[in-house]
Amino acid sequence: MKKWTALLLCLALLVTGCMLASAEGLGETPLTELKNFGIFQGDENGNFCLENTITRAEFCKVILAALGFSEKDLEGGGVAFSDVDDSHWAKTYVLAAARMGLIKGQGDGTFLPDDNISVTDVMKMTVVALGYGGQAEELGGYPTGYVAVAKNLGLNQVTRNDFDAPALRGEVAQIMYTALDKPIMQQTGFGAESTYQVMDGTNGTKLITLRTMLQDK
Repeated sequence: MKKWTALLLCLALLVTGCMLASAEGLGETPLTELKNFGIFQGDENGNFCLENTITRAEFCKVILAALGFSEKDLEGGGVAFSDVDDSHWAKTYVLAAARMGLIKGQGDGTFLPDDNISVTDVMKMTVVALGYGGQAEELGGYPTGYVAVAKNLGLNQVTRNDFDAPALRGEVAQIMYTALDKPIMQQTGFGAESTYQVMDGTNGTKLITLRTMLQDK
């Protein structure tokens, strides 16, 4: 029986918009920690605009920041999308997210970078970044398998139950803050009998979370 864990990808949220420094259900401490880790940043007045939506391109930057990557770390090729050309501010992040398997695009060669991202897609990308993508595929794939795994991990700490709705920055912040302390799933065996293990500090494993990875940088 397979134990699940996938490639260490870790995620990061360096949002360029603003968010109100306090939000219902979130609080100041989580926002401060997300900011200190380089995952969320407010505007010049320290506001985080938690009621605003977030685009698909912005969340690519977010999740890669949570994984501990800066733009300089991410230069390189990747899947090309017809609507993400050299002039798009997020090209480096989008190509890197595709290269790491965090995104696949729309199936017609586009990514729709400036569209709002849904709560479901935020959960999907977070689940993959934490290494649980294989488990999600076995549970039915997109979207049901990914939502199920996200719920099992407790990532559904959002104010609404409409996962198809555009994600608000406050919801993204809550998901990312929760994800910081979830043990990642890591591949421990390769080949035909690939094995995966949750790195939760038990059974001889080392505790590895997004938080520990960011702290080790």
